[in-house]
Amino acid sequence: MSYEMFTAEHEALRQRVRAFVQTEIIPRVDEWEDKGVPREVIARGLKFFEAQGAGQDKLAAAVLIEEISRAGSGGLAAGIIAHAAVALPLIRELGSEQQQQKYLAPGVVGEKLGAVALAEPTAVYKLSAIETTARREGDEYIIVGAKPAVVNGDRADYIIVSARTGENETSLSLFIVEANAPGLKKSPSRLAAWRSAGCADLVFTEVKTPAASLLGQEGEGLAPLMKSIEWERIASALSAASAAMEIWRETVKHTKERKVGAVPMFKTQEISFIVAEAVATITAATELAHEALWKHARGQRCSTEALAAKIYAAKCLSETVERAFQVFGPAGLVEGHKLERFARDARMAMLTSGGLGIEKELMAEQMGL
Repeated sequence: MSYEMFTAEHEALRQRVRAFVQTEIIPRVDEWEDKGVPREVIARGLKFFEAQGAGQDKLAAAVLIEEISRAGSGGLAAGIIAHAAVALPLIRELGSEQQQQKYLAPGVVGEKLGAVALAEPTAVYKLSAIETTARREGDEYIIVGAKPAVVNGDRADYIIVSARTGENETSLSLFIVEANAPGLKKSPSRLAAWRSAGCADLVFTEVKTPAASLLGQEGEGLAPLMKSIEWERIASALSAASAAMEIWRETVKHTKERKVGAVPMFKTQEISFIVAEAVATITAATELAHEALWKHARGQRCSTEALAAKIYAAKCLSETVERAFQVFGPAGLVEGHKLERFARDARMAMLTSGGLGIEKELMAEQMGL
C-alpha cells in the first residue's frame, strides 16, 4: 500500500522537501535545540503545503511530516504538525469566512503560526472533562483556565482553545484567541524533550475574546475535536515511524564504518539480528500508519486504525532507539549526538494524545472489550 497511494507528484514533493531538510534544517538542528526554530524556517517549510492546495491533500501533508521527521528534531516536527495538521484543518472545517481570511490564508504560508490548547491534566482521557470555561458576556466570551505544555505556545500568533460553555459534559466550544490577549500568561514549559517545539504553559485569567472568535457552533466542539485527534494520531504515527527509520539508517551506517576485531560490525551475528528485528518493526509501523492515512484521506472513519498505528509506531521508535544504543554504546549518549536527541524526543511519542495507556484503553473500548 505504501508504494501505491503516493503519486508521482507526491514523490516529487518528497524529493523537494528532503532536499530542504538536508540543506536548511539538519545543519542547524543542534542550534535550534537551545534557541528555538526561527519563524522564517517554519514559513519556508509550510510553503510546501501551499504548493499542494493549502494542505488539503492529506497524502501531501503526510509526505511533509515524514520528511521533516527525518531531521532528528522531534520538536520541529511537533511544531509543524500542531500548526499544519491540527490548527489549520480545524479552521478550514469550522471557520467563518472572516476567520479563514484572517488565519487560514496567512497560516498556510507561515505568516501566522497557530497553537492548539485542548487537553488538561484532568482531561487527558476524556476531553469532556475539560475544566477551562468560557462564559458569554455581551459581545465577548470570558475564558478562565489553564493548559500545560502547549506546542508552539510561546511563539504562536493565535491559539485554538477548548473550553466548557455549558453544564452538559459534552458542551465544549472552540475559540481562536490572540496570543497577545490581556490576561493570557505564557511560561516556557522547559521540557527535557521537544526543546525546539516552543512549548509553553498557558494560564487564562479572565481573558476576553470577541464572540466572533468562536470557532464553529457553541457547545458543539467535541465532535470536531475527536476528528482532529484522529488525524493528529496518524500524523504522530507517520512522524515516529519516519524518525525510527532515520535512526536506523544512521545505525546501519555506523555498523559499516566500525569493526569488531578484524570483522566488520554489520557482519557479526548479534548485530545482524538487531538490524533484522529493527527493519521488521519499522516496516510494520510504516504500513500501519499508511493504512490509517489512506482511509483518513478517503474520508473513511479510522479511529481504531489511527490508535493502532500511533501505539505501534511510538513503541517502534522507543525500541529502535534502544537497539541503536546497543550498537553505538556510550557514544550515543553524548549530548549533541543525533541519537541522544532522538532518544529524548522519542519519549514524547509515548505521551502525546493522552499517552499509550489511555490509547490502549480507547482501542479496547472500540473493540467492545
